[in-house]
Amino acid sequence: MLKKFTSILLLLLGANIAAQAQQVGIWESQTAKSTVNHIEVDKDGRVWNATEGGLFVIEDGKITDQFTPAEGMYRVNPTAMVYDQENHSIWLGYIDGTFENYDIESRRFRLFRDITRADQYNPRGINTLKMRNDSLFIASDFGITIFNTGNRSTIETYFNLGEFLAGTRVQDILFKDNMIYAATPSGIAQGELNTDSLEVPSSWTNYDQLSGLDNPNIRKLGAFGDLIYAASDETYSLEGKSWSVTGEFGSNPINSFRSSGNGSVLVALSDSAIFRKSDMVESIQPSEGMPFRSALYREASNQLLIGTTNRGVGIIPGSQAQEMNFLMPPGPYLNFFTGLDSDNGIIISGSTSSPGRTRTSVNTSGYYIFEDNTWQSYNIDTDETLRSANYQSVFTSSFTDDYYFFGSWGRGLAKHDKISDEITVYNSSNSPLNGFLESSSFVIIPGLATDSEGDMWVVSWSHDRGDALYKFNPDTNEWINYPRSRSALSADTYFDLTIDSFDQKWVSLMSTSVTGRGLLVLRTDENQNEQSVRLSEDNGNLPHNSVNAMVQDERGEMWVATSRGVVRFPFPDRVIEGNFQDRQGNLLINADTTAGSAYLLSTIHATAIAVNAANEKWIGTEGDGLWLIAEDGGRHSVKHHFTTDNSPLISDNITSLVVDDETGKIFIATDEGLITYTDVIRGGKPEMDDLFIYPNPFSYQNEAEERIIIDGLSERSIVRIVSVDGRLVNRLEARGGRVEWNARDYNNNRIATGVYLVIAVDENNGSRGSGKVVIVR
Repeated sequence: MLKKFTSILLLLLGANIAAQAQQVGIWESQTAKSTVNHIEVDKDGRVWNATEGGLFVIEDGKITDQFTPAEGMYRVNPTAMVYDQENHSIWLGYIDGTFENYDIESRRFRLFRDITRADQYNPRGINTLKMRNDSLFIASDFGITIFNTGNRSTIETYFNLGEFLAGTRVQDILFKDNMIYAATPSGIAQGELNTDSLEVPSSWTNYDQLSGLDNPNIRKLGAFGDLIYAASDETYSLEGKSWSVTGEFGSNPINSFRSSGNGSVLVALSDSAIFRKSDMVESIQPSEGMPFRSALYREASNQLLIGTTNRGVGIIPGSQAQEMNFLMPPGPYLNFFTGLDSDNGIIISGSTSSPGRTRTSVNTSGYYIFEDNTWQSYNIDTDETLRSANYQSVFTSSFTDDYYFFGSWGRGLAKHDKISDEITVYNSSNSPLNGFLESSSFVIIPGLATDSEGDMWVVSWSHDRGDALYKFNPDTNEWINYPRSRSALSADTYFDLTIDSFDQKWVSLMSTSVTGRGLLVLRTDENQNEQSVRLSEDNGNLPHNSVNAMVQDERGEMWVATSRGVVRFPFPDRVIEGNFQDRQGNLLINADTTAGSAYLLSTIHATAIAVNAANEKWIGTEGDGLWLIAEDGGRHSVKHHFTTDNSPLISDNITSLVVDDETGKIFIATDEGLITYTDVIRGGKPEMDDLFIYPNPFSYQNEAEERIIIDGLSERSIVRIVSVDGRLVNRLEARGGRVEWNARDYNNNRIATGVYLVIAVDENNGSRGSGKVVIVR
């Protein structure tokens, strides 16, 4: 009877269910899978590819599966992978010592932390995984661990490999006959597998400089026939008890050795060449996909599979050695995302890892435009204009009505026409932009923002020049230089930039040694007259002088993220001309009066802030994940705190955030890649009509996850849940385009099976929206 009743209710709902909106609480990875570091083939012929952005699977020449933390992986960038044929599963190792198993039949991941618990050694990263019978051999930063894959337990760990220092890093493992070889920075350790005494140092034989390894830092090992190869900056082969340099694989360092299943073929890779050894050594030098990362030879199909840096997996047919076809999941070009911004549902981003401050960027770090769920990548590999200007290291972005703008570390400013895709690069040769040093062409653009007139304001980070702030008219190409503010101190340099609704410029200050120096708030007129104030820990109540992000919220407040907490300025228009109190940043008052601190997030290293349509604040941190903060009566509470431990978040180090109000998604850039989370709140509709309600029908199952999403609302609306006999069940206040309901009545009780009407009324204009939802007890 219940089944029949549910079917009738579904018919009543009609198109309301068919037009469901994007589900809420869903994580989606947006990582680059172009760099393939490891390749494995399972017994059914599927090719498993471990990349810097997760896993992808090739079957019958097509990509069939992809895996990231959103699909259950531990992290996106495995440092090692091996196929376990006996258990038909994939083993993955990671930089922190964690390893996991993916059961191909059940499609489930299982984590193991045996190595991370070895706290007497640090670091504890996993460098190589090898299978031998039912044992998983794990080469880590402190030795070799043997793990029984049958009963899922650690058998033993070898810390002392002969005369090498205890806890020596093992970079690769090779099995040859009954021997095991371990590649280390000190040389090679050799032991006999059939003995039970490998935990005793004297059971190992060591090879180092005295054995012919002039450069004993051995990274990779390989074998062919009776020969054993070792790769450092030179390639060695073992003859008897001594090693000698071999020229079989060219003069460049070898990055990888891989033997075929039956040992008839050995593949060796350098950055620029592929060597295939069978009866003779064949050199293959494709022009694309370099440098090469991994390889696998498939005897059955006579194919070489090559893991590349920027093209995914290259497939070389045996009969066409110089021809390589590529397979790669669609997505961004690199796994770096910085300076995110949103333009009416279009996401723009730089693609560098903050060069000059944390890591050195790769030369293909350009920028992205994400539109209609498709990534367009612009860099020196994909665009001639950027290639001719050697434009790279992009890490800031902004936009006007007609153009996107991207700032780089050292290569100036790029203007991208939204309609024609025409790109113009501005630097010290064709604009007033200054280099970091006087007369230098190294132009750093860390700050971009648009004012109310549609002009782009640009900060050029300058060591010793006063005119580091510019206004640029993108239609006329007219530049106006602004002199250094009178409020800036001699050690202050301009860095990041935000413009508020009063056209005030909020400029973060930095020393030339990359130390935070507070914040400058600046107001200018057409005659270059200025009013300004300098804010710091001592004058402005900043929790820390390192200002990492700024944003104006829906009520006009300015929020500032620092390296030790977050503050807000409730009346930014009064900061310059107001009294002492007006320019004091307010700490967040904790709504939880039982908490240990009266202030919320007062000690976190905040790196990014974004505001959703309900004026809630997403706050990214360094090392502490992602926070969603809501306000209630002047106090603030934590609505969500996502970390890698309790969510699919890729990393706890957040570098940039932006909310797309069109979909309610927040784009979360981390040091390991990009992931999105669909928030409850999205931009409201000016006029309401049919509401989208889901899940629909709704069935009570897990109390912790019981919620119904009502979508398609205006910015501010009152939502009433009414039974078919006209009884009011519950009332909700919505701020933004969505609201969630816990499927309960006023008294927090579950409600009876039936059809319920959902009626929404806009608080401002009285427009109405309606829908129906089925509840099944």
